[in-house]
Amino acid sequence: MYARNLLFFLLLCLSTNLFAQDELAYSYITDKRYRVVHELDGEVFVPAGYQEALADPDPVSAGEILVKFFKNKVVINGLESITDDFFIVNRYPDRKVGFVYELMDSRNKTAKLKVVMDEQNYVMLLYFNSKKWGEHTFYLAEKTANDVAEDKKYYTSNGQYFVRSFSNLLDKKIVPYQVVKDHTASVNKELIEKDAKIFFEFKEKEVKTKWGNYTLKNAKTAEFKLKDDSTVKSRIAIDLKGKLKQMYIYLNYKKEIAFIEVGKQRFYLMP
Repeated sequence: MYARNLLFFLLLCLSTNLFAQDELAYSYITDKRYRVVHELDGEVFVPAGYQEALADPDPVSAGEILVKFFKNKVVINGLESITDDFFIVNRYPDRKVGFVYELMDSRNKTAKLKVVMDEQNYVMLLYFNSKKWGEHTFYLAEKTANDVAEDKKYYTSNGQYFVRSFSNLLDKKIVPYQVVKDHTASVNKELIEKDAKIFFEFKEKEVKTKWGNYTLKNAKTAEFKLKDDSTVKSRIAIDLKGKLKQMYIYLNYKKEIAFIEVGKQRFYLMP
């Protein structure tokens, strides 16, 4: 059923040129791989298509519907037919689907949300079903193979570099893929347009950025944990001279760059 509906929706996108406008705001299938269920904590999905029950899928404007995953609940915004939040009772992997969330609303009515993934651990769609709230399917947007190839050439992959300390970054240029503009207020990641030309280049005595070049004062690596991101295991604190003053590079357990933090902004590499 999922494959048939997804194919129908993609054909609809091609015929209506759905992705021609505001495409950067949609969540794309190839945005990020999810290998364990807790990696969905804090994620916000912006679907490009929506289907109620057995009706035909319809395109939706970017941001018209949001599906938000928190540690303890799932929130669906943008549908008049869903007016409650859903607390997570259980969540687990499913080989045939991807991940399954067992949910309960504020009046103890049950629901189930399936995160349907492909063989490469990319999310294709979200399928919500409840006796009280009905059946709803949310489709993520899909990029062409050529778009994906061009992105890989331009953006830096999150597994591209093994980083233990600042010395591993010398003479490397990092081009981030997504940004959270204010991590204190939102977890919503936005795709960074290529013409924004945002980059970080690390030299022995300076750090070069779109906003200017800054003299390096000091860089220290230490173990570090974040409440809102359990993948982070260490952090490089970089002190600079000038307006920027300080930036942080957070590393995961694989010694890969989880994200770069500048002020309230967090820059993520391409999955």
